[in-house]
Amino acid sequence: MLITIPLYLQEKQLLKKIDNLSYAKYIQCEYQERNEIEILSNVLIYVTKGRKILHFPFGDKEISAGDILFLKSGHYVVSEVMDDGYEALLFFYSDTLLNDFIYKHKIKMPLFKGKKELLVLQNNKQFQNALVSIVSYFEDSEFDNSTLLQLKFEEIFLHLYHSKNKKEFVEFLSSLENEESIFKMMIEQNYKEFGSVSQMAQSLKMSDAMLRKRFQKVFDTTPKKYLLAKKLSYAKVLLESSSLNVSQVAQKVGFNDLSWFSQVFKKEFAFTPKECKNNKK
Repeated sequence: MLITIPLYLQEKQLLKKIDNLSYAKYIQCEYQERNEIEILSNVLIYVTKGRKILHFPFGDKEISAGDILFLKSGHYVVSEVMDDGYEALLFFYSDTLLNDFIYKHKIKMPLFKGKKELLVLQNNKQFQNALVSIVSYFEDSEFDNSTLLQLKFEEIFLHLYHSKNKKEFVEFLSSLENEESIFKMMIEQNYKEFGSVSQMAQSLKMSDAMLRKRFQKVFDTTPKKYLLAKKLSYAKVLLESSSLNVSQVAQKVGFNDLSWFSQVFKKEFAFTPKECKNNKK
């Protein structure tokens, strides 16, 4: 039997949704063995009662009351071990929520990742209390709690990022991203450190040809044009908002030839760096 989550919960009128976040309290009173489950959205599960077994190709993983799981969307086979029933709080969140968190806090993502299906926190009172407190936001229908919920989830992710589980959390985040997303994120986070296309390729452990091919696919431009545009945009910000003069800005963004810097800057923005600095553009 295939159960699609969270659609199954929605059909049972158990799902409460606010924007791109959803919550349900799941209760199972009958023993179920090896059900196939399709999870359509990333889910955070707090087991409050009973036990469950997740069956993976690499082996089984048992979770029990007090455990908190980060489980990504996909197909799973599960069994519920019934002692005195199984209960859990389920929180569904989108990839967008995590991507916004990654970008906002400039989290460094590994380019080459292993496959991490889930992340389990055991008996962590801080996260247990945080998740229980979130339930009230879903239950209260009198107010628009979407912004508050976004902040509560961000707080949970941030606590986890600064906890002893940081490495496992980042690996889990990385497993949610495809190779192109990670490549794009690595470039956008580190472009200031790349003095040349060859240096970029070396840092990403790619040949120049491989870098150019992937870059064209992801950014629809060449790495050389991308780096130049980014450096000029950064230079413009420095000229407008810092005390650095034109020569200092040129050096800071990687131009050793001031004449060349002025030439390409004017071509990009239709005014010179000096005009930009003097606010005469």
